[in-house]
Amino acid sequence: MTSKRAHSSDEVPLAKRLRRSALSSAAEEQAKHIRELFTRMRDFVNEDGRHVSRPFFRFASKKLTPEYVKIVTNPMDLTLIHEKVKQDEYANVDQFMSDVNLMVENAKNFYKKDSVEYGDACDLWNMITEARNKQECNSDSMSEFSNRSIDSSPTPSLSPKRENVNNRTQACLLEKLLCTVLTAKSEDGLLCEAFKVIPSKEEWPYYYEVIRDPIDLRTISMKLRRGRYRSVNDLEKDLNQLCRNAKLFNEPSSSVYRAANAIRKLVAHRKMELTDSNAKSSSYYHEMKKNSAVIDNFLREVCAVVEEDSDDEQIPLSTNAQLKNLYTFLRSCRDELSGQCLVEPFLRCPDRSSFPKYYEKIAMPISFYAINHKLKVGLYNAVSGMLDDISLLCSNVKVYFGENSELYKRALKLQLLAFSKIQDTDTSQLELSVWKDLEHLAGLDDVPKTESTLHLPAVKLEFNEESARGKVGRKSFDDALAQYREKLLSVYNTVVNYRDQTGRVVALAFMEKPSKKLYPDYYKVIPEPIDLHMIKATIDSDRYTSSQALAADFELLFENARHYNEDYSAIYTDANTLNGVFADAMKHVFPTPLTIPKCGKARRSNYNFILKDRSRRGSYSSDSSGNRVSRKSQNISLGEHELKLWYIYQAIKEFRDPNNRTLSSVFLKLPSRTDYPDYYEVIRKPIDLQKICNKLSAKQYDSVEALVSDFALMFDNACKFNDPDSLIYKDALTLQRVLIQKAAELRRGEQHSPPIDVQSDVQELLNRIFSDVLNYQVI
Repeated sequence: MTSKRAHSSDEVPLAKRLRRSALSSAAEEQAKHIRELFTRMRDFVNEDGRHVSRPFFRFASKKLTPEYVKIVTNPMDLTLIHEKVKQDEYANVDQFMSDVNLMVENAKNFYKKDSVEYGDACDLWNMITEARNKQECNSDSMSEFSNRSIDSSPTPSLSPKRENVNNRTQACLLEKLLCTVLTAKSEDGLLCEAFKVIPSKEEWPYYYEVIRDPIDLRTISMKLRRGRYRSVNDLEKDLNQLCRNAKLFNEPSSSVYRAANAIRKLVAHRKMELTDSNAKSSSYYHEMKKNSAVIDNFLREVCAVVEEDSDDEQIPLSTNAQLKNLYTFLRSCRDELSGQCLVEPFLRCPDRSSFPKYYEKIAMPISFYAINHKLKVGLYNAVSGMLDDISLLCSNVKVYFGENSELYKRALKLQLLAFSKIQDTDTSQLELSVWKDLEHLAGLDDVPKTESTLHLPAVKLEFNEESARGKVGRKSFDDALAQYREKLLSVYNTVVNYRDQTGRVVALAFMEKPSKKLYPDYYKVIPEPIDLHMIKATIDSDRYTSSQALAADFELLFENARHYNEDYSAIYTDANTLNGVFADAMKHVFPTPLTIPKCGKARRSNYNFILKDRSRRGSYSSDSSGNRVSRKSQNISLGEHELKLWYIYQAIKEFRDPNNRTLSSVFLKLPSRTDYPDYYEVIRKPIDLQKICNKLSAKQYDSVEALVSDFALMFDNACKFNDPDSLIYKDALTLQRVLIQKAAELRRGEQHSPPIDVQSDVQELLNRIFSDVLNYQVI
């Protein structure tokens, strides 16, 4: 009986711990093996230095090789495997190997035995199986130890009540260990102060280059609350990773390095105490409530800081438009060479432990994130309140840092941009010292250009009392600009936040462009890559001159996805779905095309300042166009002229026949060069609706005739390549007639324009098409 009791009290908990430890690390170990195998497979190079995996990135095209679908019933390629790896869809390595085997067998069934693809498939499978065997050999010793330890323990089956008690005991141990770290103190204060929340990638990009697995106490606490830790060993592993990161990034003489050493020793000592303790579970319950409260308070504290520091949250729509406009403007100002945000050094106040003298010298510390928080909670009643806080922030920087420091000069530039942005402020209330600083700032062109120097646009400032009093008309422009930007953002958010019936966010695959390493062929096929992040940045920087420019970029985004992916793929379907969502949003928000508000003369003359090199570019979809808008077109009135052009474009694009069929669908994009190589031998000047839309957005048409000429070229090409009995040929003639009619309508409204004979124009067009076709057949 004695031996039995000893056996139950000692061996059963050990076996239980081993089981939990195995379960906790099994999923992570499997995922690690899968990622390692995929990387080796993707980067596998044969003796000739050729990437063997390249033919398997995409299975054979249905259009080019229709027989592939007949032979291969279950297609599989590296792209699909990679997507499943990223989404953690593989429960174990065996499932991953099964998909790889399917891909290899498909290739061996389709290609001949003497082909290069067949040999590559065999080499790839031999390599991946050898790599998998090595993984299994390396984990044999650990598996044998785990199986032997668990199997040798004659553990009786535990009741659900006993398992529940053990789970609560384990949770109490985890909370105790974490609370030890959160409450540990040194002479300088809490040891965990520097480990609560790691900085963002935008603020410390170098940190994420050095540290591959970043982690902080906030992440660890949230994982514990979600039940991610199965044992004390798992928690200790993350805490040790936290300390290793700190020691790797910081100097041995730094306070953070010493604190990391102290935490690591404390964790090891405390873990030994907890695991060796023979106290009953009830002794843990006594402190469970206290430990849980400590962790909850910590999470509330750091989450409040993160929420306050988070600049990603949108400012409420009810916020004053002028306040929102000023904040967005300052937040988006960047260094043109390095791309660094102007306010980045001022996002947070200096660390109290690293800069104690700062808080002795500065009576009222404030950061840009604090301004962001006050704006979101509605503490600013007028722009003057935000300007006061910006002045306080810049004043603190100038008081603490020397006049020759880069931060001093950056603070002055921030003040300049803030006050020049708000020109309807009652400047008589501003301090004279501010204007002296701004006037002094105008002569900072001789600042030494070091690596850390901010290369902002040169500023020329002429200050006088008349300009300081301000002029009317500015507020209406700012309100109009803010409303215009809000409308663009509403369309963007409608697309980004759209979910399908299963609750999946459809736009996730369109947020960033494909990786150049994984999809090098994408950048050969797609000449103008674009993603949703680029569109968002263009909206925030007010670079869309009209709602049609936004539409051009979205159409380019969806067209790229449809052009690169197969017709039956998921991304192709998602592109069509989002295109419909976008079209509905545009009809709701922009019933008629809208252009960006234009400032009047009062705006340009206020303060008599000139910000050089701040000309805004057009949309991304216009970058590929070789020719820029001429000086003549720049002098044309934006409203009337551009509305005429878009009127013709929309008339062609949305024209429907009596059967409610949209005739322009086939003209949206050119035929694929791989599928129709003979098209590009016949057609010397290919053009489609997408290119015309891009040129419209870039304002490259200085007259209606130039737009009509491009449309005529597009329809001529269709008639040249297709048979006269084909539907495309007939649609081209129909749209050509619509084009001439719409152009004639616009000409009638212009003065001194000659009368237009539509019938003769159509006849002349048909004669020209017939002549071109006939000459081509003779050749």
